[in-house]
Amino acid sequence: MNADNGTPKRRVTVVWRIVQFLVPGLAVMSLADAHVLRTVKPVSTVFVLDLSDSIESTDRFVSYVSDLAQSQADRTVPDTLQSLIVFGQDAFSESVSSHRLRVDGIKSPVNHHGTNLERALTFAANPMGQSVQGRIVLVSDGNQTEGNLANAVPDLKSRQIHVDVLPIEFSYPNEVWLERLDLPDSESKASEAVIVVGAQARGQGKLVLSDLTGVIAQREIEYGPGTNSFRLPVTLPQSGSMEYSATIEIPASQIDRRGNNSVHNSIHVASRKKVLIVTGESGVQDGLPFKQALEGDSEVIVLPASGVAQPGQVLAGNDLIVFCNVRADEFRERQLREIRTAVQAGTGFLLAGGESFDGYRQTMIEEILPVSMTDLPPGARPNGALVFVLDNLLFNEFTTSGKRATKQAMLTMRSTDKVGVLASGDDGDAWAVRLTSADQHQEMFRTINNTPIGRIHSLKTALRMGLDELRTSDAATRHLIILTAAISNLPDQTFLQQFADAGVSMSTVIASPYADAGLDKSALQAIATATGGRYYLTERGSEIPAIFLHEVKTALASHYQSTRFSPTVPQSFRNATYLQGLPELQGYVITTLKRMATQVLNGPGRDQLPGSHVPILATGSYGRGRTAAFTGDWDGLSRWDGLRPFIRQLTGEIRGSNHLRVVTTSTNGKVRITVDDLHPLESELDVQASIIDDSQKSTSIPFQKTGPRRYEVTVPFVQDRMAVTIRARRNERIETVLCWAEYSAGNSRELLQTQSNRAVLEKLAADTNGRVLTGNASQDAAFLIAPTFTQSSQAGFDWFLISLALVIPLMYFLVWTCQETELACHRAMQRPRIISGSTLVSLLKTKLWVTAALSSKGTARLLVQRWSPTPRSATWNPPEISIQPPREIKTHVEDGTAISTIEKLLALKRQTQNFQQS
Repeated sequence: MNADNGTPKRRVTVVWRIVQFLVPGLAVMSLADAHVLRTVKPVSTVFVLDLSDSIESTDRFVSYVSDLAQSQADRTVPDTLQSLIVFGQDAFSESVSSHRLRVDGIKSPVNHHGTNLERALTFAANPMGQSVQGRIVLVSDGNQTEGNLANAVPDLKSRQIHVDVLPIEFSYPNEVWLERLDLPDSESKASEAVIVVGAQARGQGKLVLSDLTGVIAQREIEYGPGTNSFRLPVTLPQSGSMEYSATIEIPASQIDRRGNNSVHNSIHVASRKKVLIVTGESGVQDGLPFKQALEGDSEVIVLPASGVAQPGQVLAGNDLIVFCNVRADEFRERQLREIRTAVQAGTGFLLAGGESFDGYRQTMIEEILPVSMTDLPPGARPNGALVFVLDNLLFNEFTTSGKRATKQAMLTMRSTDKVGVLASGDDGDAWAVRLTSADQHQEMFRTINNTPIGRIHSLKTALRMGLDELRTSDAATRHLIILTAAISNLPDQTFLQQFADAGVSMSTVIASPYADAGLDKSALQAIATATGGRYYLTERGSEIPAIFLHEVKTALASHYQSTRFSPTVPQSFRNATYLQGLPELQGYVITTLKRMATQVLNGPGRDQLPGSHVPILATGSYGRGRTAAFTGDWDGLSRWDGLRPFIRQLTGEIRGSNHLRVVTTSTNGKVRITVDDLHPLESELDVQASIIDDSQKSTSIPFQKTGPRRYEVTVPFVQDRMAVTIRARRNERIETVLCWAEYSAGNSRELLQTQSNRAVLEKLAADTNGRVLTGNASQDAAFLIAPTFTQSSQAGFDWFLISLALVIPLMYFLVWTCQETELACHRAMQRPRIISGSTLVSLLKTKLWVTAALSSKGTARLLVQRWSPTPRSATWNPPEISIQPPREIKTHVEDGTAISTIEKLLALKRQTQNFQQS
């Protein structure tokens, strides 16, 4: 090792520097506590299914989407999000799942008469955020009837949402369809209807024209490619509305699509008054008094409730609709809604019938009536009496459930109601609790808990005890519930008739784990049917409380008061002759008079308290229509000798009238409405069309006058079947007509599509980096499971600390390296190479020699040798100069003692000074 150059020391310094750099970095890394992980963004897959009319057999594609969703869920991580959107003209979210989507059927109210791909894809992409990988699976035929798909593609591309497509392909080269049915505009009774037929190729078939009564005309035709027109004779109605349909019959081998082979249209003619009487299924004769009273100057139609299956076919054009002793449960909600729409448009409405009246509470019929069954004053609701007959249910847990159900039912009853419990003990059938006010439930609970429930010895005996107890009650509603596991000693029909005569209804409940093992269920059903009750069958004791609660709610909710009374006439109607001599009635429904309604007949009440009488007959208004309600017993009124003038006067006050003739023509997703004014006096009318959609939102559109007494307007379809109210006004003359427009096959542009458009879907997939699927769910699922892996840390702050740990030491190392390199170069360029055995002495000698050489005058130039690759072992001989070199410095004194370095330096300094002075 050479002690002069210090190489080992330099290496130690470099190592030390490296250690200094690493220690701060490791310290910062430990503080960051970073966890670099391989993460995957959750995949959000939205299945978008086209349900427009142009696609047939949509169930097949629903199954494909369900299978594809299941296959993707089986192959991906649990964070996969799946949802289903169905669309036509509009788009709806059908189902959403966090991992495994299940499609059990389509429930969304999709408008099938158009295809809007832009709206569907925009709706599907909206909920996708940056935190998920967005993917859309579109199942469609590619045909667009609305919107512009190109507007949605840029947003999908910018958000990196891939759209995979499954083209639904079809081609109908021989397709034939009916475009429209034009009814005649003339007022003649016999005329012709024009039927427009479209076709892709030449063919032949048979045109059939029908109305509600059946086929009215038919004709063999030949048609060519394009549009063809044919005429068939048609007879217009003398009054009211009539719907017509045209159908083309072609050989089955030439039928590609059946949905567009028919077309509909309707017409409304204002002339004679038209009255519709609707009766119950078991009481068609109840409508005869109305028919006999009105058929002289009006067209009267009597139908059972089932005859109003399609309300638009029978409601439109009626001046008056009468419900006579018909129960609410004989109608569907849609029928009641259309009746309300007809009344709002100006049709009169009368509801007559005692007990059947009560079922319309909280329905759309109650909304249009002048009386309310919901907003009753305190204490107005009639009290009820309820008896429970408890039999042994074979298993203790069933018997315990029966007791618990009885106690829960008592808690739901009002304080004015009464309740009793019959059970069988050791001494035979007996009362556990006789009829007691329901508010005494604490005492009854203790009695029920301590009463053993045994087998009923004789059901007939127990029912007799219950009937006798209920007869003594003055309750308006009396009901009995039988809970048993089997039946013995069945009562006969004569005995059951006693319950019906006394106004006591019975419901039967069979509760047994072996309920299906040979029990005579028909006997218990007969008991319930004969007395107006209900029948239940359960194999689980846990269901008994729910059955009892339903019975209490149903049986005691009736507002019908069974009592004999004679209706009275208010003071303001004392001079009305058609109200004189009213018969005694057997009962009435408790109601209250609505605001702005008129009470025509009074029920029971106190004369000294004005307004305390229950309304028996009331009239009012709803929209443009007049309404009336007779809440009394109709059977008693139907036997009255003065019924005919009573009906004529009452119906004359509430039925509407008009002089408008309305014709609707539907085509290409729109309906054209033509209104003719048939009033004797010609006048300029302000005609408006009001359209009510499913959400009950009304849209008003003005008519344009197109000829003398003729007004027209064209409106788009908002739903398959829509009610259009025509309102014409001129000074004091105000008339309204309700007509119905039904979206038929000939109106849908979707059904005029003869082939699919695969190119649109392929371009969409290419623009969004998607794929064209095969239609095989197991194969296509592989395209939907390719996740994108990303690198992430535990937190953003950790990345910041890691960057400090790496960047700061690196910068420090680079700065130190630059400084050391620069210093080394500087020293190498300015320092001469001096070879000497003693470093300090050699430096001093050189300094003295150079100083002397520089301070001398007139001497030769001093040559100084700079750095050279001369080995350190070589000696350096300074050049000869003209001056005398300095003397040698003594290193020892005379006695041989060594001189110290400081003494040598001082001696050298003195010698130099003397030399300079000389």
